[in-house]
Amino acid sequence: MNKYGISELSDLNSKESIKVFEMFKDLYKKDLIPPETITMTHREALEQYMAGKIIFYQGGSNFLNMIRENAPSPCWTK
Repeated sequence: MNKYGISELSDLNSKESIKVFEMFKDLYKKDLIPPETITMTHREALEQYMAGKIIFYQGGSNFLNMIRENAPSPCWTK
């Protein structure tokens, strides 16, 4: 949540926090974010990305080699 300026517990009741919550709520309502992503592990998300089942994956540069070596085809060309 640091990305959205929410880094302290006291920030949870801020206008910015509510704005971010509403943004994600709207994305879920519109089926733009699959419901299973709430419970998906980091590893599961990586596997889904490498299989071409999701188009965005939030991870560090340390995962680039793993993606390059394990994805059947470049994910970014699909």
